[in-house]
Amino acid sequence: MHLYHSDQASLRLNALVDIAPHLALQGAMQVGDDQRYELGMRYSFGRL
Repeated sequence: MHLYHSDQASLRLNALVDIAPHLALQGAMQVGDDQRYELGMRYSFGRL
């Protein structure tokens, strides 16, 4: 991908799915100059 006169560009897709009231599952896929896959969890300590 060529963006802003540079060949170092990437595209990242991210998803966040609630699996419990304070717990969510997060996944991401990044392609381009740095191709990687990620999976993680988020915990919410309460409302902000």
